[in-house]
Amino acid sequence: MKSDNDKAAYWWCEAANQGYTRAFNKVGIAYKDGIGVKVDMYKAIKYLRMGAEAGEAYAQRNYGDLFLEGVRIQVGSHKKLKPGYNPRIYDQYDLYAWETVSDYKTLIAKDIEKAKFWWKKAAAQGNEEAKYRLQKVYE
Repeated sequence: MKSDNDKAAYWWCEAANQGYTRAFNKVGIAYKDGIGVKVDMYKAIKYLRMGAEAGEAYAQRNYGDLFLEGVRIQVGSHKKLKPGYNPRIYDQYDLYAWETVSDYKTLIAKDIEKAKFWWKKAAAQGNEEAKYRLQKVYE
């Protein structure tokens, strides 16, 4: 049985796919936070950007938020020799000498100027949260 979140995500996606601008933000947040769908930052960014570029104030605010800290996703991992261990002594099968290190890909670099750009667009449409974010940045 589908949950309410699953149903909501389905209908938001349907609306977004038909070009309903306000749905872009809802779909983007659903993919960002895993509301009714599996977390997918590629899709989250895509829909938030589409909404922001279409002039939807909430999408502009939320897209701007992504630039505040940047967006990185884990794309894999690799083994690395722990500090202080000699690679000539320890082979790749010695569990105590090696550690797993995550590999990340940056989807959106941290960029406060881009965050402010999108927040200003949202604030110009009366978005109070965007105004608050701008106020905090300029304090």
